[in-house]
Amino acid sequence: MGVTTRSLYGLRLVVYLMKKGGSATVKEVAENEDVPYRYMERIVQDMRKAGILSSRRGRGGGITLINPERITLKNIIQALDGKLVDLPCFSEDTSDCSRLMDCDARIIWLKLIEGIEEFCGSININNIIRRKNG
Repeated sequence: MGVTTRSLYGLRLVVYLMKKGGSATVKEVAENEDVPYRYMERIVQDMRKAGILSSRRGRGGGITLINPERITLKNIIQALDGKLVDLPCFSEDTSDCSRLMDCDARIIWLKLIEGIEEFCGSININNIIRRKNG
């Protein structure tokens, strides 16, 4: 498992918006979080498609969190990277692993994936930010 830059920046975006009351412009977030504007735009677009953000163009526009109290680390990673863990024996193309049907280690990897998904799903970003800020 590796966390990509997209997920790192996506988490920073969500935390920034939560601290700002849920809304800001893409430009503001990109500048304050030291992320290239075009890169942040692509992250925002993917998070919008996943239902984490909404956006409005024009004067008074910007990006807004949808249901900030329900956003988890798992939501962010899946929106930006797809899978939390990417192993050949769990890919959609089963030809990636020649031992797929008789691999005793596969169940161990499956348990790891389930544990990571459960853990990332339990990390509620809003709760952590609220606790930190008292």
